[in-house]
Amino acid sequence: SAISGSEAYRFVTIGVSGLQGGHSGMDIHRERGNSNRLLGRTLAACAEKFDLHLVSVKGGSAMNVLPAESAAVIFTNAPEAALKAELAHWEATFKNELKASDGAGLVLTLKDAPASDTVLSAATLQKLLTALTLIPHGVQAMDLNMKDQTLVESSNNLAVLSTDDEGIHINCASRSSVGSKKVFIYEQIKAVADAIGATLTYSGDYPAWEYNPTSKLRDTFRAAYKTLFGKDAKVEGIHAGLECGLFSEKFKELGHDVDFVAFGPNISGAHSVNEKVSRSSVENMWKLLKEVLKNLGGK
Repeated sequence: SAISGSEAYRFVTIGVSGLQGGHSGMDIHRERGNSNRLLGRTLAACAEKFDLHLVSVKGGSAMNVLPAESAAVIFTNAPEAALKAELAHWEATFKNELKASDGAGLVLTLKDAPASDTVLSAATLQKLLTALTLIPHGVQAMDLNMKDQTLVESSNNLAVLSTDDEGIHINCASRSSVGSKKVFIYEQIKAVADAIGATLTYSGDYPAWEYNPTSKLRDTFRAAYKTLFGKDAKVEGIHAGLECGLFSEKFKELGHDVDFVAFGPNISGAHSVNEKVSRSSVENMWKLLKEVLKNLGGK
């Protein structure tokens, strides 16, 4: 049951910040905090203790980025000291849960917010909290085909929260190298949407590109790499979208089973303001491509 506060009702913002974020494919296995999920847990706990009404939520920056900052504007008469104490409790809880990843910088804040003409219904708040609790986030399955590498096979990023005149929007980015498992993630999210009466749309599908254990083209690349650089190439899979899946799907529609290899220069800090590319690796990539084409001999 809610505990009525003794103060006047006011508008405040509860914020979650200080997380590291990262690429929703390349960094999903690092178990970094998801600010949208943590905001949902915080709001659920506060709603149990205080009389609060939701005005809006926002969180995350893009579909392919792990959300690092989220905030909710609420209308409440909860005593400020009690509300701050509740946030301090959950900040400590989340820091402990994330102590091995990015919990050190985590901060839960309480600030005054501009007044709003409307607040959302209690039912809408409960639906949001249900969605933020049940929608899957993080690694869903590991790829066991890559024997010499720890590789994520399937994942979902509970990516972006937003509020407008139409309501609350939750955007997710689902990934899998196995098409049927990506469909299952979609079905899980659909089950949550159906349960709370939400509308679900699906767009921007990126076809799965499954591992080919007998790739002859991969062997050609390995041989060319050894010739050029005098060492064995390290073949790895990555948990990120690659155009090979799109091309492979189109060729299969035409009745052709085409072999693909993805390669490129050394990049760090992908999808961040610190993204960098090694110029020398671009040159080596070009040399490798020419050697492979020479070895293929037009076949």
